[in-house]
Amino acid sequence: MILLEHGPADRPALFQAPRRVIAAWTPAEVLPALQRAEAARAKGAWIAGYVGYEAGYALEPKLSHLMPRKRPGPLLALGIFDGPSEAGPVLAKAADEGRLTRMTA
Repeated sequence: MILLEHGPADRPALFQAPRRVIAAWTPAEVLPALQRAEAARAKGAWIAGYVGYEAGYALEPKLSHLMPRKRPGPLLALGIFDGPSEAGPVLAKAADEGRLTRMTA
């Protein structure tokens, strides 16, 4: 699930149940992954996810030697979606659950 506070038309947007997920774990996978996402977008799909800062090293050959060898997750992970869902119910549930939290000192 991906929740954007400022989605299309500056309204909250919820992306859930992707058709597929594109991930790049190695530098060599970054550009092909971005190309697959762009091909899906060109066919009308919505793309939501993240591209890690380190993915930039894979796109600039002069910087590739700076790529950290150990990374906690993929360089990018993008979901291919039919479109956003109404975010209101998720936001309302989060607000309700937030009110139930009690902090004591």
